[in-house]
Amino acid sequence: MAAGLVQASAVDGTDLPVWSSRDPHDARKGLGDPEARVGRGPKGFYLGYRSLFFVDVEGFPLGHVEAPANVNEKMMVEQLLDEVLGEDLEVELVVGDSQFESQSVFTVLEERKIGHVIPWRRLRWRVNPPEELVVKGRIDVEGPEWKRLVYKRLRAMVEGYIGRVKTRLHYHQFTWKGLANAAIHNSLTFSLVYAVAIAALKMGRPDLAKSIAYFA
Repeated sequence: MAAGLVQASAVDGTDLPVWSSRDPHDARKGLGDPEARVGRGPKGFYLGYRSLFFVDVEGFPLGHVEAPANVNEKMMVEQLLDEVLGEDLEVELVVGDSQFESQSVFTVLEERKIGHVIPWRRLRWRVNPPEELVVKGRIDVEGPEWKRLVYKRLRAMVEGYIGRVKTRLHYHQFTWKGLANAAIHNSLTFSLVYAVAIAALKMGRPDLAKSIAYFA
């Protein structure tokens, strides 16, 4: 689990739907939850919020931020870094998928002297830098081998974390209202994840540090 300097980390987000119908006078927001907004998720449009996570190289969460679902994840990166990083925690490298390929994101990271491994999208009208990863197909990337290895390792960690909280902690069963409660929902999720890790270490079973199912 992370403490102090973290050499590499990954950032990724997921949708957090709310139990609310849309406002009949403004279909872009919720009726029961007026702070919720309509945004696009992996399965289409949904009403709710968006969460952005910071995960370390071992797959443990470092921090999170929430926003209405109509906010692009790229716009949440600076707030996430500001809330997570400080005297007790520094990061040298951030990994993200191609949705974070943006000069604004690169600038935010460079201003904080943080390196990044973020693949560039393949666009017909431009030539991508040879030293950068480039998206290949739907899930693969090509480029310098060391960057490919770092990218795949860190992407697996953040995807694994999101998968665990969705399947084992019923992450999407969010019944509270409001953006502040969405943040509390994620904080409670973090607490449970770390409670499992601490219990496993106390038992002398570090192999169970991520096994939410074992302690359920």
